[in-house]
Amino acid sequence: MEYRFWIAVMPIDNCSFRMIDSKSFCLDEEILKLVEKYFGRRQVLLSAGLWDFAVGFEYVKQGEDVLVDSGGFQFYYLTPGRLRDFYERRKSFYKFQIKNGTYVIGGDIAVGVDLDEQQLRYYLGLTKENFEFQFSLGVDSSRFINVMHGVSPSNMKIWYEGVKGFPCAGWALGAKGFKVYSIVMQLLYLHQMGELRDGRLLHFFGMSGETTIPVLKWVCEQLGLNVVMSSDSSSFSLARFGGLFYKGGEIVRYKEIREGRVVELWDGTMLKDIPKKVDVKLARDLTLTGLKYFLEFINERIVGMKEERLQEVIKETEVDKILKWYKNGGIDDVYGQFRDKIIGVSEVRLVDRFELDTMIVNKNKRRRKEQEESVSEHRVIEDIM
Repeated sequence: MEYRFWIAVMPIDNCSFRMIDSKSFCLDEEILKLVEKYFGRRQVLLSAGLWDFAVGFEYVKQGEDVLVDSGGFQFYYLTPGRLRDFYERRKSFYKFQIKNGTYVIGGDIAVGVDLDEQQLRYYLGLTKENFEFQFSLGVDSSRFINVMHGVSPSNMKIWYEGVKGFPCAGWALGAKGFKVYSIVMQLLYLHQMGELRDGRLLHFFGMSGETTIPVLKWVCEQLGLNVVMSSDSSSFSLARFGGLFYKGGEIVRYKEIREGRVVELWDGTMLKDIPKKVDVKLARDLTLTGLKYFLEFINERIVGMKEERLQEVIKETEVDKILKWYKNGGIDDVYGQFRDKIIGVSEVRLVDRFELDTMIVNKNKRRRKEQEESVSEHRVIEDIM
Protein backbone atom coordinates (compact mmCIF):
# COMPACT_ATOMS: atom_id res chain seq x y z
CA MET A 1 0.00 0.00 0.00
CA GLU A 2 1.39 3.37 -1.01
CA TYR A 3 1.45 6.27 1.48
CA ARG A 4 1.63 9.87 0.32
CA PHE A 5 2.09 12.97 2.45
CA TRP A 6 1.02 16.42 1.24
CA ILE A 7 2.27 19.61 2.87
CA ALA A 8 -0.49 22.21 3.10
CA VAL A 9 1.09 25.42 1.82
CA MET A 10 -0.57 28.72 2.72
CA PRO A 11 -0.05 32.07 0.97
CA ILE A 12 0.01 33.97 4.26
CA ASP A 13 3.50 32.62 4.96
CA ASN A 14 4.76 35.30 2.53
CA CYS A 15 7.57 32.97 1.54
CA SER A 16 6.07 29.83 0.06
CA PHE A 17 5.62 31.03 -3.52
CA ARG A 18 6.90 33.32 -6.25
CA MET A 19 4.65 35.37 -8.48
CA ILE A 20 4.92 34.79 -12.22
CA ASP A 21 2.36 37.43 -13.12
CA SER A 22 -0.75 38.91 -11.52
CA LYS A 23 -2.73 35.71 -11.95
CA SER A 24 -0.22 32.90 -11.57
CA PHE A 25 2.52 31.72 -9.22
CA CYS A 26 4.96 28.90 -8.60
CA LEU A 27 5.72 27.29 -5.27
CA ASP A 28 9.08 27.80 -3.57
CA GLU A 29 11.63 25.44 -5.12
CA GLU A 30 13.34 24.71 -1.80
CA ILE A 31 10.04 23.65 -0.24
CA LEU A 32 9.38 21.29 -3.13
CA LYS A 33 12.91 19.86 -2.95
CA LEU A 34 12.50 19.08 0.75
CA VAL A 35 9.22 17.27 0.19
CA GLU A 36 10.74 15.31 -2.70
CA LYS A 37 13.78 14.39 -0.58
CA TYR A 38 11.71 12.80 2.17
CA PHE A 39 8.74 11.43 0.22
CA GLY A 40 9.96 10.99 -3.34
CA ARG A 41 7.38 13.33 -4.87
CA ARG A 42 6.74 17.04 -5.09
CA GLN A 43 3.29 17.04 -3.60
CA VAL A 44 1.41 19.87 -1.94
CA LEU A 45 -2.09 20.67 -0.79
CA LEU A 46 -3.56 24.07 -1.64
CA SER A 47 -6.82 25.54 -0.41
CA ALA A 48 -8.66 27.24 -3.25
CA GLY A 49 -10.36 29.50 -0.73
CA LEU A 50 -7.02 30.91 0.42
CA TRP A 51 -5.09 31.12 -2.83
CA ASP A 52 -7.95 32.35 -4.98
CA PHE A 53 -9.62 34.72 -2.53
CA ALA A 54 -6.81 35.94 -0.31
CA VAL A 55 -4.18 36.33 -3.04
CA GLY A 56 -6.23 36.42 -6.24
CA PHE A 57 -4.31 33.77 -8.16
CA GLU A 58 -5.84 31.56 -10.81
CA TYR A 59 -2.97 29.26 -11.79
CA VAL A 60 -0.12 27.43 -10.10
CA LYS A 61 2.82 26.30 -12.22
CA GLN A 62 2.52 22.59 -12.88
CA GLY A 63 5.29 20.05 -12.41
CA GLU A 64 4.22 18.81 -9.02
CA ASP A 65 1.23 16.87 -7.75
CA VAL A 66 -1.36 19.21 -6.30
CA LEU A 67 -4.27 18.20 -4.08
CA VAL A 68 -6.72 21.11 -3.98
CA ASP A 69 -9.48 21.42 -1.43
CA SER A 70 -12.42 23.73 -2.01
CA GLY A 71 -11.79 26.39 0.59
CA GLY A 72 -15.32 26.04 1.88
CA PHE A 73 -14.01 25.15 5.34
CA GLN A 74 -12.37 28.54 5.75
CA PHE A 75 -15.41 30.46 4.59
CA TYR A 76 -18.33 28.46 5.88
CA TYR A 77 -17.04 26.79 9.01
CA LEU A 78 -14.78 29.51 10.42
CA THR A 79 -16.83 32.55 9.43
CA PRO A 80 -20.53 31.60 9.35
CA GLY A 81 -21.55 35.24 9.04
CA ARG A 82 -20.01 35.26 5.55
CA LEU A 83 -22.19 32.52 4.12
CA ARG A 84 -23.27 34.73 1.23
CA ASP A 85 -19.62 35.56 0.50
CA PHE A 86 -18.89 31.87 0.05
CA TYR A 87 -21.67 31.39 -2.50
CA GLU A 88 -20.60 34.47 -4.40
CA ARG A 89 -17.00 33.25 -4.55
CA ARG A 90 -17.35 29.50 -4.88
CA LYS A 91 -17.41 29.49 -8.69
CA SER A 92 -13.96 31.05 -8.62
CA PHE A 93 -12.79 28.60 -5.94
CA TYR A 94 -13.94 25.58 -7.90
CA LYS A 95 -12.42 26.85 -11.16
CA PHE A 96 -9.10 27.20 -9.32
CA GLN A 97 -9.44 23.56 -8.22
CA ILE A 98 -10.23 22.28 -11.69
CA LYS A 99 -7.42 24.24 -13.36
CA ASN A 100 -4.74 23.25 -10.88
CA GLY A 101 -5.59 20.03 -9.08
CA THR A 102 -4.15 16.59 -9.74
CA TYR A 103 -6.98 15.71 -7.37
CA VAL A 104 -10.01 17.90 -6.58
CA ILE A 105 -11.69 17.46 -3.20
CA GLY A 106 -15.46 17.83 -3.06
CA GLY A 107 -16.82 21.05 -1.57
CA ASP A 108 -18.31 19.54 1.55
CA ILE A 109 -19.80 21.52 4.39
CA ALA A 110 -17.82 20.21 7.38
CA VAL A 111 -20.27 18.98 10.00
CA GLY A 112 -17.48 18.26 12.49
CA VAL A 113 -19.32 15.94 14.91
CA ASP A 114 -22.30 13.64 14.85
CA LEU A 115 -25.51 15.67 14.63
CA ASP A 116 -29.16 14.79 14.81
CA GLU A 117 -30.83 13.77 11.55
CA GLN A 118 -32.33 17.18 10.78
CA GLN A 119 -28.99 18.94 11.15
CA LEU A 120 -27.11 16.29 9.21
CA ARG A 121 -29.54 16.42 6.28
CA TYR A 122 -29.24 20.21 6.24
CA TYR A 123 -25.45 20.07 5.80
CA LEU A 124 -25.77 17.14 3.40
CA GLY A 125 -28.09 19.16 1.19
CA LEU A 126 -25.61 22.04 1.01
CA THR A 127 -22.78 19.60 0.27
CA LYS A 128 -24.62 17.85 -2.55
CA GLU A 129 -25.41 21.19 -4.12
CA ASN A 130 -21.72 22.09 -4.02
CA PHE A 131 -20.74 18.76 -5.58
CA GLU A 132 -23.28 19.26 -8.38
CA PHE A 133 -21.91 22.74 -8.97
CA GLN A 134 -18.34 21.41 -9.20
CA PHE A 135 -19.38 18.83 -11.80
CA SER A 136 -21.29 21.48 -13.74
CA LEU A 137 -18.00 23.41 -14.06
CA GLY A 138 -16.27 20.42 -15.60
CA VAL A 139 -14.53 18.42 -12.88
CA ASP A 140 -14.11 14.82 -14.01
CA SER A 141 -14.53 11.71 -11.89
CA SER A 142 -10.91 10.60 -12.39
CA ARG A 143 -9.80 13.55 -10.24
CA PHE A 144 -12.79 14.09 -7.94
CA ILE A 145 -12.40 13.04 -4.29
CA ASN A 146 -15.66 12.42 -2.45
CA VAL A 147 -15.94 13.30 1.25
CA MET A 148 -17.32 11.22 4.12
CA HIS A 149 -18.91 12.45 7.36
CA GLY A 150 -20.70 10.98 10.35
CA VAL A 151 -19.69 8.73 13.22
CA SER A 152 -22.71 6.60 14.14
CA PRO A 153 -23.80 3.95 11.60
CA SER A 154 -27.17 5.70 11.08
CA ASN A 155 -25.59 9.08 10.31
CA MET A 156 -22.89 7.59 8.11
CA LYS A 157 -25.60 5.80 6.16
CA ILE A 158 -27.56 9.04 5.65
CA TRP A 159 -24.45 10.86 4.46
CA TYR A 160 -23.16 8.04 2.28
CA GLU A 161 -26.50 7.46 0.58
CA GLY A 162 -26.57 11.17 -0.23
CA VAL A 163 -23.11 11.41 -1.84
CA LYS A 164 -22.42 7.93 -3.22
CA GLY A 165 -23.88 8.83 -6.61
CA PHE A 166 -21.02 11.22 -7.38
CA PRO A 167 -18.36 9.23 -9.30
CA CYS A 168 -14.94 9.63 -7.75
CA ALA A 169 -11.30 8.58 -7.64
CA GLY A 170 -11.29 8.18 -3.88
CA TRP A 171 -12.50 9.48 -0.53
CA ALA A 172 -11.38 12.07 2.02
CA LEU A 173 -12.16 11.67 5.71
CA GLY A 174 -12.07 14.11 8.57
CA ALA A 175 -13.64 14.87 11.94
CA LYS A 176 -13.63 17.62 14.53
CA GLY A 177 -10.42 17.27 16.50
CA PHE A 178 -9.34 14.52 14.04
CA LYS A 179 -9.97 11.84 16.65
CA VAL A 180 -8.88 8.38 15.64
CA TYR A 181 -12.11 6.61 16.63
CA SER A 182 -14.40 8.68 14.42
CA ILE A 183 -11.99 8.39 11.47
CA VAL A 184 -11.68 4.62 11.91
CA MET A 185 -15.48 4.35 11.93
CA GLN A 186 -15.69 6.21 8.61
CA LEU A 187 -12.90 4.09 7.14
CA LEU A 188 -14.62 0.84 8.18
CA TYR A 189 -17.97 2.02 6.87
CA LEU A 190 -16.52 2.79 3.44
CA HIS A 191 -14.79 -0.60 3.47
CA GLN A 192 -18.07 -2.31 4.33
CA MET A 193 -19.74 -0.53 1.40
CA GLY A 194 -17.01 -1.67 -1.00
CA GLU A 195 -15.71 1.84 -1.72
CA LEU A 196 -12.01 1.31 -0.91
CA ARG A 197 -11.05 -0.39 -4.14
CA ASP A 198 -7.52 -0.89 -5.45
CA GLY A 199 -5.74 2.27 -6.53
CA ARG A 200 -8.23 4.70 -5.01
CA LEU A 201 -7.00 7.63 -2.95
CA LEU A 202 -7.91 7.50 0.75
CA HIS A 203 -7.08 10.89 2.22
CA PHE A 204 -7.14 11.96 5.87
CA PHE A 205 -7.50 15.70 6.40
CA GLY A 206 -4.96 17.57 8.52
CA MET A 207 -3.27 14.62 10.20
CA SER A 208 0.34 14.43 11.33
CA GLY A 209 -0.04 13.24 14.92
CA GLU A 210 2.43 10.71 16.25
CA THR A 211 -0.16 7.98 16.71
CA THR A 212 -2.99 8.70 14.25
CA ILE A 213 -1.34 7.93 10.91
CA PRO A 214 0.41 4.72 12.07
CA VAL A 215 -2.90 3.45 13.50
CA LEU A 216 -4.82 4.22 10.30
CA LYS A 217 -2.05 2.72 8.18
CA TRP A 218 -2.14 -0.44 10.32
CA VAL A 219 -5.93 -0.73 9.97
CA CYS A 220 -5.68 -0.40 6.19
CA GLU A 221 -3.01 -3.10 6.07
CA GLN A 222 -5.04 -5.44 8.28
CA LEU A 223 -8.01 -5.00 5.92
CA GLY A 224 -5.75 -5.90 2.98
CA LEU A 225 -6.38 -2.59 1.23
CA ASN A 226 -4.38 -1.61 -1.83
CA VAL A 227 -5.39 2.04 -1.78
CA VAL A 228 -3.16 5.11 -1.98
CA MET A 229 -3.32 6.33 1.61
CA SER A 230 -2.49 9.98 2.18
CA SER A 231 -2.66 12.80 4.69
CA ASP A 232 -1.78 16.47 4.87
CA SER A 233 -0.65 18.99 7.45
CA SER A 234 0.33 22.65 7.74
CA SER A 235 1.98 22.25 11.13
CA PHE A 236 5.39 23.39 9.85
CA SER A 237 3.99 26.79 8.91
CA LEU A 238 4.55 30.00 10.86
CA ALA A 239 1.01 30.93 9.87
CA ARG A 240 -0.42 28.16 12.05
CA PHE A 241 -2.51 29.16 15.03
CA GLY A 242 -3.15 25.80 16.70
CA GLY A 243 -2.26 22.16 16.82
CA LEU A 244 1.23 20.69 16.95
CA PHE A 245 4.64 22.20 16.33
CA TYR A 246 7.75 20.14 15.51
CA LYS A 247 11.01 21.28 17.05
CA GLY A 248 13.58 18.70 16.08
CA GLY A 249 12.58 15.45 17.77
CA GLU A 250 10.33 17.29 20.18
CA ILE A 251 6.62 17.97 19.85
CA VAL A 252 5.10 21.06 21.44
CA ARG A 253 1.72 22.71 21.05
CA TYR A 254 1.21 26.17 19.61
CA LYS A 255 -0.73 27.00 22.75
CA GLU A 256 2.50 26.58 24.73
CA ILE A 257 4.30 28.91 22.34
CA ARG A 258 1.56 31.55 22.56
CA GLU A 259 1.59 31.37 26.34
CA GLY A 260 5.37 31.81 26.46
CA ARG A 261 6.18 28.37 27.82
CA VAL A 262 8.27 27.64 24.73
CA VAL A 263 10.66 30.44 23.85
CA GLU A 264 13.15 28.79 21.51
CA LEU A 265 12.27 27.68 18.00
CA TRP A 266 14.91 26.08 15.78
CA ASP A 267 18.69 26.23 15.91
CA GLY A 268 18.70 28.71 18.76
CA THR A 269 16.20 31.09 17.17
CA MET A 270 14.32 32.71 20.02
CA LEU A 271 10.74 33.94 19.85
CA LYS A 272 11.80 37.31 21.27
CA ASP A 273 14.20 37.75 18.34
CA ILE A 274 11.45 37.48 15.75
CA PRO A 275 10.02 40.90 14.91
CA LYS A 276 6.25 41.27 15.04
CA LYS A 277 6.24 42.01 11.33
CA VAL A 278 8.34 39.22 9.86
CA ASP A 279 10.11 40.09 6.62
CA VAL A 280 9.95 37.69 3.69
CA LYS A 281 13.54 36.42 3.98
CA LEU A 282 13.26 35.67 7.69
CA ALA A 283 9.84 34.06 7.25
CA ARG A 284 11.21 31.91 4.45
CA ASP A 285 14.26 30.83 6.47
CA LEU A 286 12.15 29.94 9.49
CA THR A 287 9.57 28.13 7.39
CA LEU A 288 12.20 26.03 5.60
CA THR A 289 13.89 25.16 8.91
CA GLY A 290 10.56 24.20 10.45
CA LEU A 291 9.61 22.18 7.38
CA LYS A 292 12.89 20.25 7.51
CA TYR A 293 12.32 19.23 11.13
CA PHE A 294 8.68 18.51 10.40
CA LEU A 295 9.40 16.20 7.44
CA GLU A 296 12.12 14.40 9.40
CA PHE A 297 9.64 13.79 12.18
CA ILE A 298 6.92 12.53 9.82
CA ASN A 299 9.32 10.28 7.95
CA GLU A 300 11.14 8.77 10.94
CA ARG A 301 8.61 8.66 13.77
CA ILE A 302 5.29 8.29 11.96
CA VAL A 303 5.79 6.63 8.57
CA GLY A 304 8.78 4.70 9.87
CA MET A 305 7.42 3.92 13.34
CA LYS A 306 9.21 0.97 14.89
CA GLU A 307 7.18 -2.19 15.42
CA GLU A 308 7.54 -2.14 19.21
CA ARG A 309 6.15 1.38 19.42
CA LEU A 310 3.40 0.55 16.91
CA GLN A 311 2.18 -2.31 19.08
CA GLU A 312 2.07 0.05 22.06
CA VAL A 313 -0.02 2.53 20.08
CA ILE A 314 -2.39 -0.20 18.89
CA LYS A 315 -2.91 -1.30 22.47
CA GLU A 316 -3.40 2.28 23.69
CA THR A 317 -6.04 3.08 21.06
CA GLU A 318 -7.65 -0.39 21.14
CA VAL A 319 -7.98 -0.48 17.37
CA ASP A 320 -7.19 -4.19 17.47
CA LYS A 321 -10.45 -4.69 19.41
CA ILE A 322 -12.31 -2.45 16.98
CA LEU A 323 -11.05 -4.46 14.02
CA LYS A 324 -11.98 -7.75 15.72
CA TRP A 325 -15.55 -6.53 16.37
CA TYR A 326 -15.80 -5.28 12.80
CA LYS A 327 -14.70 -8.57 11.29
CA ASN A 328 -17.13 -10.47 13.51
CA GLY A 329 -20.22 -8.27 13.32
CA GLY A 330 -19.64 -5.32 10.99
CA ILE A 331 -19.84 -1.62 11.72
CA ASP A 332 -22.93 -1.90 13.93
CA ASP A 333 -21.12 -4.28 16.28
CA VAL A 334 -18.18 -1.86 16.58
CA TYR A 335 -20.52 1.01 17.46
CA GLY A 336 -22.38 -1.09 19.98
CA GLN A 337 -19.20 -2.25 21.72
CA PHE A 338 -17.29 1.03 21.60
CA ARG A 339 -20.05 3.63 21.56
CA ASP A 340 -18.98 5.67 24.60
CA LYS A 341 -15.51 6.38 23.24
CA ILE A 342 -16.72 6.94 19.70
CA ILE A 343 -19.42 9.49 20.50
CA GLY A 344 -17.33 11.12 23.20
CA VAL A 345 -14.68 12.45 20.82
CA SER A 346 -15.98 16.01 20.48
CA GLU A 347 -19.71 15.84 20.89
CA VAL A 348 -20.39 19.40 22.04
CA ARG A 349 -17.95 21.36 19.91
CA LEU A 350 -20.26 22.93 17.32
CA VAL A 351 -21.98 25.16 19.92
CA ASP A 352 -25.45 25.28 18.38
CA ARG A 353 -23.90 25.74 14.95
CA PHE A 354 -27.07 24.63 13.20
CA GLU A 355 -29.10 27.20 15.12
CA LEU A 356 -26.56 29.88 14.24
CA ASP A 357 -26.69 28.99 10.54
CA THR A 358 -30.49 28.94 10.62
CA MET A 359 -30.55 32.36 12.26
CA ILE A 360 -28.24 33.80 9.60
CA VAL A 361 -30.25 32.23 6.79
CA ASN A 362 -33.55 33.52 8.16
CA LYS A 363 -32.17 37.01 8.72
CA ASN A 364 -30.98 37.22 5.13
CA LYS A 365 -34.27 35.83 3.86
CA ARG A 366 -36.12 38.65 5.60
CA ARG A 367 -33.71 41.22 4.21
CA ARG A 368 -34.09 39.94 0.67
CA LYS A 369 -37.83 39.74 1.02
CA GLU A 370 -37.81 43.43 1.83
CA GLN A 371 -35.78 43.90 -1.34
CA GLU A 372 -38.20 41.65 -3.24
CA GLU A 373 -35.65 38.86 -3.47
CA SER A 374 -36.73 35.27 -3.07
CA VAL A 375 -33.60 33.10 -3.22
CA SER A 376 -32.72 31.52 0.15
CA GLU A 377 -29.21 32.11 1.49
CA HIS A 378 -27.95 28.59 0.99
CA ARG A 379 -29.14 28.30 -2.62
CA VAL A 380 -27.09 29.16 -5.68
CA ILE A 381 -27.83 32.67 -6.89
CA GLU A 382 -28.75 32.54 -10.57
CA ASP A 383 -26.59 35.41 -11.77
CA ILE A 384 -23.55 33.94 -9.99
CA MET A 385 -23.95 30.70 -11.88
